[in-house]
Amino acid sequence: MSLEEQHPSLFQFFAGYFPEADLDGLTDVEVVADFKKKNPQQVVQETQTALKKIPKEDSVLQEIANEANRYFETTEDAWQWVQMIRVELEK
Repeated sequence: MSLEEQHPSLFQFFAGYFPEADLDGLTDVEVVADFKKKNPQQVVQETQTALKKIPKEDSVLQEIANEANRYFETTEDAWQWVQMIRVELEK
């Protein structure tokens, strides 16, 4: 089952906000801040909740990385990035 099917809010978040960030010169923290500014609190909360449920599995993290247009050397690197995103969403 794909990320889009399992966690549509995460799919929309990662696919919609991260792929073009490098071209726009935005950091990941700035991308999260932009997402929070442009979306209702309910959408932000749904995204936070879905992120908390993400397992530390290579296939899931690789799919997130693909949708966000990011490359990570290891599963641990991807996991740490996802956790940083989660923390930024909670601020």
